Amino acid sequence: MSGGRYDNLMSGFLKDSGAIGFAVNVDAATKALINERGETSKVDIIVFCNDGFEIESFEHIKALSTGHIVEFSLFDSLEETIEYAKAKSISRVDFIGDSVEIIEI
Repeated sequence: MSGGRYDNLMSGFLKDSGAIGFAVNVDAATKALINERGETSKVDIIVFCNDGFEIESFEHIKALSTGHIVEFSLFDSLEETIEYAKAKSISRVDFIGDSVEIIEI
C-alpha cells in the first residue's frame, strides 16, 4: 500500500481543502495471500465481455459466485481469454454480449 497527502489538489477545483489518497498493490496482496495459504483456489469459469457489457458481466459473475470460483477476463479478445483458460485448466468461458454464450473448454 502507498499513499500521500495532496493538499493542493482541491485548489484546482476551486476549493481550498486538504486531501489524502492511497493505492493498494493488488498483485502484491494476492501474492501475500497465496504465500500465507500455500495454495490458490481453482477457477471454474472465466467471464469475457464485449465493450459496453461490463455491468452485465459483473451481474453475471455475481449470480455465478455462489458455488463457483469466477474470474473476470482482462484480455482484449475472446480468443486470448480462451487460450488463457486452456493454459490455466479453466473448464468454461462465459462470453457476455447481446446474450450469454457458454463455451466449454
